[in-house]
Amino acid sequence: MLARKISASEIKKLRRAGKLRGPKYDLRQTQPEPKPGLSASDKKELARLVRKYGRDAVAAAAPEVPLRGPGRPSRGSQRAELRLSLSVPDTKELARLVRKYGRDAVTATAQEVPLRGRGRPSRGLLPLYEIMHLADWIEEQAEEHRQAGSRKPYTDAEIDLYDLEFSGEKNPPDFQKWRKTIKKRRQQGRKELQQYLQRLQQWEQRLKSK
Repeated sequence: MLARKISASEIKKLRRAGKLRGPKYDLRQTQPEPKPGLSASDKKELARLVRKYGRDAVAAAAPEVPLRGPGRPSRGSQRAELRLSLSVPDTKELARLVRKYGRDAVTATAQEVPLRGRGRPSRGLLPLYEIMHLADWIEEQAEEHRQAGSRKPYTDAEIDLYDLEFSGEKNPPDFQKWRKTIKKRRQQGRKELQQYLQRLQQWEQRLKSK
């Protein structure tokens, strides 16, 4: 009697049930070996997930994410995705990383991957100091114009700054548009400067009270 040929779908069912033995059918042996360390592009993708959901959520999802490859997801995979806090597309992306690098590597990297987004590297507190210095400079210039009898001391101070920055340039920016930007930066810088001076005063008072 000829043995009936087993279909691919039946092989998958038997393999999931653990009824097939040997390297050919063992899911643990057929999975590719995890690569050591995530690539730069995959780290960026993992950082995106961490920024979106948080380190704890991604680290918790990595051990639970279904590892089915491309194709229609199984009902078990769909139920597992519902338990996770990630969206379905993001769950699939996390599963791709886990299949490529292993659960432990993805979980560990999720806890330490830098979270800065695309663009220039961080300048730290330098932009804050710059707008504080700008606000202080304009205030001093405006006070000089005020003492000289100017009716628009801030406008005159901004004209001084504009001339200082763009004197001699062939194509300087439009003055009115530039003023709007400078006004926002000046107001923000003045606010930050006032808060800094208040904190400094409180710190000095605590030192005197000791």
